[in-house]
Amino acid sequence: MNRRTVVFTLAVAGAVFVAIVLLCRDITRTAGLGFISHATGLVFPPGCIDVDVFDNGEVFSAAHLRIPMGRVDGFINENGFTDSTVVVVPWIETLGSPNRAIPEGARLAGLEGSGETNSWLCSLDRDTGRLWIVVFYPDPAGTPP
Repeated sequence: MNRRTVVFTLAVAGAVFVAIVLLCRDITRTAGLGFISHATGLVFPPGCIDVDVFDNGEVFSAAHLRIPMGRVDGFINENGFTDSTVVVVPWIETLGSPNRAIPEGARLAGLEGSGETNSWLCSLDRDTGRLWIVVFYPDPAGTPP
């Protein structure tokens, strides 16, 4: 093989590797949101960005995403958010650095709920569309959420 062929082959292999890594990262994020949507019953509108999901696989899963501004009020009303503040801070500190803090003075809407196997907490910043969610797994000892 000549040098040009080797360089070209390595470049293509490198590009394929990077594409696979990025695709897997996006699939993992989407899968995490799929679990959260299934556990909570929340249906996220199209166009959500800044998705960040942490799942420790044992106790809880935390997520941040930004709902498009034109859909925030509808999302609040459709899902029964209230003007109450729901504390999600200890758990969202596991997210990436830009997503682990709720801005001071944010106008928050809150939602708490539970199902047969999971319970959840949500805080939504009405002014930015930023949503923080924590879903708790069932207690392995059998205590319901």
